[in-house]
Amino acid sequence: MAETVTTIDNHVIDLKDLKYYDGRRRTEITKEITDATKDKVDKVAGKGLSTNDLTDELLAKINASGTSNFSGSYNDLTDKPVDATASKAGFMSADDKQKLDAIEEGANKYIHPAHTAVASGLNKLTVDELGHVTASIPVVKADITALGIPAQDTTYTAATQTKDGLLAADDKTKLDGIAAGAQANVIETVKVNGAALTPTSKAVDITVPTKVSQITNDSKFQTEDEVEATVTGKGYQTAAQVETAITGKGYQTAQQVYSTVNTAISGLKTFGTEFVDELPATGDAKTMYFVPKTGGVSGNTYTEYMWNDAAKAFEKVGDTEIDLSGYMKKTDIEFASFADIDTIFAAE
Repeated sequence: MAETVTTIDNHVIDLKDLKYYDGRRRTEITKEITDATKDKVDKVAGKGLSTNDLTDELLAKINASGTSNFSGSYNDLTDKPVDATASKAGFMSADDKQKLDAIEEGANKYIHPAHTAVASGLNKLTVDELGHVTASIPVVKADITALGIPAQDTTYTAATQTKDGLLAADDKTKLDGIAAGAQANVIETVKVNGAALTPTSKAVDITVPTKVSQITNDSKFQTEDEVEATVTGKGYQTAAQVETAITGKGYQTAQQVYSTVNTAISGLKTFGTEFVDELPATGDAKTMYFVPKTGGVSGNTYTEYMWNDAAKAFEKVGDTEIDLSGYMKKTDIEFASFADIDTIFAAE
């Protein structure tokens, strides 16, 4: 391993300390030490150097450098480079880097050309190929007349039937009173049944009959009273007279019959049924009572009873169960063959 400590004029120098100097100074000291020690001899135990090869000037520089107590952290260094400013070089900050990256390659600083300020008004402008206004001259009357506009003031009169012009207030009122799409309708003559009527104050009053008495009865129509007199004169009766005659004989009208029948029907009680475990003490003649049958089978589980008002007792209506024990079943019947029939006829 190479030594990192050397002795010059009885001063111990740790060469590792040189790395903390700036690059230029470190190079100078390293060169000076190299030049001063290029002819050195190795130390031998028990012996000393025969000559002092470290110059006084070099020794003074080393002594002036002082001792180093550096911790090894960059933050503990003094006189470190700082971020660059507009007046001093230094490190580039992150914000400056972002700004620099946002600038296109070859971009330059654009300065808009300055021009003389012009107040608002009617002006003639001159624009260069870059779109910059380079001149502004107020418009004068000659500029306007050069466009074909008359130099004198223009006046307009109200329109007439033969000349265009402004719309007069009266004409505007008249126009507003006309419906959209309206057209002129001129009625030359008004007649009633062929007889001409003369309008009065732009109006025609046509009298229309509203009563039969105002019309000539050339067809001999009769009034209600005349018809009634004619009918009664022939011996016929009116509806009211007929109704009076019928009711006087005791007959009833259809409405009276309908009312009487409805009243009678509403008093009728419909036939009903009632399922009980046993017969009550008394019953209703319009109700059939069903009492469970002992040993009944499906379809025949009740015995039916009706109440007899005259006898004040229940009558058994019947039992749906029929005793067919004395009857032959269909399966008991044996059909006769042709041979059986021949035997019967042969026996006769």
